[in-house]
Amino acid sequence: MMRMGTTRREKDSIGELDVPADVYWGINTQRALMNFNISGKTFPKEFIIALAQVKKACLIANMAAKKIEPAIGYALNTAVDEIINECKFLDQFPVDVFQTGSGTQTNVNMNEVLSNRANELLGQPKGTKSPVHPNDHANASQSSNDVIPTAMHVAAVYSFRDDLMKPLGSLKNTLKMKIEEFQGIVKVGRTHLMDAVPIPLSTEFEVYKKQIETSISKDLSPVLETLLEVPIGGTALGTGLNTPTGFANRVAKELHKITGFKFTVNPIPAEGISSHIAIVRTSAALRSLALTCIKMANDIRWMGSGPRAGLGELLLP
Repeated sequence: MMRMGTTRREKDSIGELDVPADVYWGINTQRALMNFNISGKTFPKEFIIALAQVKKACLIANMAAKKIEPAIGYALNTAVDEIINECKFLDQFPVDVFQTGSGTQTNVNMNEVLSNRANELLGQPKGTKSPVHPNDHANASQSSNDVIPTAMHVAAVYSFRDDLMKPLGSLKNTLKMKIEEFQGIVKVGRTHLMDAVPIPLSTEFEVYKKQIETSISKDLSPVLETLLEVPIGGTALGTGLNTPTGFANRVAKELHKITGFKFTVNPIPAEGISSHIAIVRTSAALRSLALTCIKMANDIRWMGSGPRAGLGELLLP
């Protein structure tokens, strides 16, 4: 039963609730807004787009397995492409980042947005859940327990490439230029700021470059490999309940096509669901890199102090 005006009345297993008439989310998201009104912080667009990419890969796999009929599948595909390619509807994900640990509310939020938009494309009003259903179709063969960790990995891999590895490459190139520029310059080495023996300035910058390279090869690159392994297809507990044969591998292949990153399925999906150790390792690797950068920045800050009462060994812009 639809109410005229600024709200629509939706119904779920708990009861009925008014939802703003113009939004694409539904009753479950509306309940989440009431239950998790905590910080006012929402997920960044990078995560929402990553989640949409996971949904698209799952949709393609479900359609290949004939679990979703073509008309519904094409409508959902159009809806998810609008998020991925056109950044539409990013304002339709208002759920607080502080919610249940599985991220269920954000997964449901995505399901409702996709199904409502798909129904709209098929000529039906928002909130009808027909012919496209948020759980039966947008969330087919999935659980928050495997979808959200997979989306976390996808978003993290993008961030590794765009926000971390590219700047680190630029930093390495800059350090290499400085090593060449400082060849032949000898300065005072120091221990705890006390004068020690002479050292080439280029050697100090070789140390910084080596530390960055070691961080990349020993910490960041191995972590990236673990992020490329995802638990998709494990559904709720890692057993793959309610998924068609070959679903997980097909989703990983589609994710590769969509993102350009070679994702593989965790051979023990329950491990990727029960413990986010890959994310923890990523945090540790980033902390190690941060300590390297802090040490380098502090050294350069000291050498650039002055120009009259400090060390005055470097001219800083």
